[in-house]
Amino acid sequence: MPYFKPFKVIIVGFDGVLGSVLAGALDLFSFTGVSWQRFLDEDVEPRFNVQIASLGGANIRCSNRLIVQAHCDICEVTECDLLLIPTIGDSIDKVLSRNSQLIPHLQRLANTKADIASNCSGAFFLAEAGLLDNKIATTHWGYANKFKADFPLVNLQENQFVTQSGNIFCAAGGSAFY
Repeated sequence: MPYFKPFKVIIVGFDGVLGSVLAGALDLFSFTGVSWQRFLDEDVEPRFNVQIASLGGANIRCSNRLIVQAHCDICEVTECDLLLIPTIGDSIDKVLSRNSQLIPHLQRLANTKADIASNCSGAFFLAEAGLLDNKIATTHWGYANKFKADFPLVNLQENQFVTQSGNIFCAAGGSAFY
């Protein structure tokens, strides 16, 4: 029996996500501590219960054409300890438009006790949902001008690698989750 309750991590999957970040975040959380336990020939007690959630539990078409099967439907997620929005790997405007049905679920889950984190251009989803209004945030420096133009209510700190406003965290780089 585990001596702790694993943290529940939900990674938001959407068409146009950067495949390496989606898979990398899944690996990072799935294997934290697990490999060490295996090295020591101990019983494996995962530190995180990690799932990829998409609209309707549908398969996710990554920007590199990799198809990833979601673990669950984001509509059925009622709570988590961490909600992670990974990097947008395709045209930001196209991805936001095609995945606009995610916005109410990000807003709904923001009203729980969950920490929320975005990676790189994933901050555009949080800003689109209004979750970054009047808060500090960051994104990849290459998207800074677009972000400022699209979301003037956000206090963008493009020179910061990581920002925190309450329970919302933003990381600037495409693989900044490592």
